Amino acid sequence: MRNIGLGVGAGACAGSLVGAFEAFLRLQARVPVEYQSFGYGYTLYGLAGAAAGLVFGVLLQLVSPHGRAPRRWAACFAAVFAPLVAVLLHHHLDMGVYEGDGVPLGVVAVLAGAGLVGGVLLAWVGANVLVKTPLQAISSAKGFVAAWGGGASLAWIFALSPTPEAAQAPAPAPSPGAPDIFVIAWDGWRADARGPALTPTADALALGGVEFETHVVASSSTASSVASLFSSVAVSTHAVGGPGERLSAELVTLAEVLRERGYRTLGLPNHPSLTAALGFGQGFDVYPYAPSLPFAATESTSGLTGYRLLRAAWMAQERHREVERHHERAETQYARLLGFLDAGPGPVFAYVHGMETHEPWFRYPLDGHAVGRADDPWPDAARRQELRGLYVGAVGAADAALRVFLRELDVRGRLEASVVVLTSPHGVELYDHGGWWAGSTLYDEVVVTPLVVKLPGGHRAGTRVPWQVRQIDVAPTLVDLAGGGTVDGWQGTDLFGDSFELDLEAATSTGRAGVGGLTANRDALVELRHEGSRLVALRRVGRKLVLAQRTPRGDPRRQGAPQLFDLVTDPQEEHNLATAGSTEGAAMRAALEAMVEARARAASWNQPQVMDRAERCRLCALGYLPPSDCGDCR
Repeated sequence: MRNIGLGVGAGACAGSLVGAFEAFLRLQARVPVEYQSFGYGYTLYGLAGAAAGLVFGVLLQLVSPHGRAPRRWAACFAAVFAPLVAVLLHHHLDMGVYEGDGVPLGVVAVLAGAGLVGGVLLAWVGANVLVKTPLQAISSAKGFVAAWGGGASLAWIFALSPTPEAAQAPAPAPSPGAPDIFVIAWDGWRADARGPALTPTADALALGGVEFETHVVASSSTASSVASLFSSVAVSTHAVGGPGERLSAELVTLAEVLRERGYRTLGLPNHPSLTAALGFGQGFDVYPYAPSLPFAATESTSGLTGYRLLRAAWMAQERHREVERHHERAETQYARLLGFLDAGPGPVFAYVHGMETHEPWFRYPLDGHAVGRADDPWPDAARRQELRGLYVGAVGAADAALRVFLRELDVRGRLEASVVVLTSPHGVELYDHGGWWAGSTLYDEVVVTPLVVKLPGGHRAGTRVPWQVRQIDVAPTLVDLAGGGTVDGWQGTDLFGDSFELDLEAATSTGRAGVGGLTANRDALVELRHEGSRLVALRRVGRKLVLAQRTPRGDPRRQGAPQLFDLVTDPQEEHNLATAGSTEGAAMRAALEAMVEARARAASWNQPQVMDRAERCRLCALGYLPPSDCGDCR
């Protein structure tokens, strides 16, 4: 039985070492919010390693029951450590290098071979070290308990220690009469998921405010889209692609600007890709991410590979699904926001990220039934009616919660003078183009979303804006409503600029959108870097061009070829005109590639700013650089 004990001890030490190392790497790559992952990783991976070590210990007992304990301990340690490291490398390569598209078989073979060779070398080196040094004590029961227990104590002391508070300058006095600003984003809300019966609250808000009929987001991926909403820059500039990517501290966010102007700021991210640890909390006084994660895990632990596998296995057998295991309910978020409002004076800026409309979609009234991507990544077309019914119910639940919140604002006397923005970071595909969910295409059902702006005092109530606007225009608009001013580096422009009234009059009288100064440079750049897809699109009045920089292997929809759509005659984007070889498509491609290049060059913190005069003047001619950079291009 001694070999079995050796296996368990060696496996536990190997697993804990790997878990602590992964937690350390994750903490290094993120803004420190809390350190639970260090203790959790040490313990969880240690238990998994002990289970694997038990298997190897039993094998040793059956095959060769006699031998020196240090050598057997080293063999079991290597047999657990090497595969664990290979699995983690595979996962991080998949997410970081191959963007969720899966690691090629050739690379998997190399990893497996390296793991085998590394394991043999580790066993040989470890055996010699243990035999010839005092470290051989770890192969005894007392030595293992002392070593592993001491490591666990240190890991949990660090895990439970408080994080250093970030120093923030005192907020200045706000501008006189500055309005409260509330940005409410329903993740996954489609532009066509509207109507008096479905969204009476959203419709009433639109009647009391300004509705933008064509609002184009920056991406169909939540992290990318919200990064653009917060920073007013394109995806090529902020470089946040898929889940787990960090928003650069070099960017100036809307919350930072408003806090500097005297606002108290509250963010309710409610999505694992939008946490403070990933940089999205910049400028917020309070920014909690607080779903009831299984096994008492916190945000830092939720990203550990081992925990994600454990959570997926646990939820796969769960019969009664609880909303709180996935995200905070809208009612909880609004209650938190109302408490924040009541806690102090001064204007408030709040961002509320609603997840009712994001999969998994729960059945309302809540009965524990839900369906999402994890349950069925590629549902059969026959399920469209079922899933659409769940989705519609979720939209209705989000609208009902909003109604209660707005009523409470009104009771407090803060609704009339406030700015309320209701929007969505992206829509969702319900088999519109043969697929589901979001984050894999740039069709309009996922990149054109609602945008309603209720202004103080009912100003411009009932206005419908027919021209195209962009998500990156929201932040500059809110800064202007908070007192005005420009922000260096922002790429959006005020939605209610100087020519707004003239443009609205012209559009109304001619029946055409896209006239006048305000709308002249509102070409929308949309980008996707998610799950193996790299797509870029240029959407302008009546036309959209989509180019694939990279597509997932085995993409059933074959999005690799350019796609050009006439949005006037073909709003469902069913007929690709790019095959006709039109000169218009070539011109749009040149404009799109120039736009992506210009936006990428704007990311001055992660690449050198090198541009010769010819390149600069070409971008100036296309309207993608400010006039201050184009003085010698006349």
